[in-house]
Amino acid sequence: MSTAHMIHHRGQLSVYLRLMGASVPSIYGPSADEPPEAEEKTASA
Repeated sequence: MSTAHMIHHRGQLSVYLRLMGASVPSIYGPSADEPPEAEEKTASA
């Protein structure tokens, strides 16, 4: 399967999850639904 094809399906999954009101998991790195690690560490300090 080509890389472009896999990226296309990852994008489809993200759109469908958002339309259903679910948060998007970090598939290949953090998603916009997860706070950045740097902010988490700063908030807890």
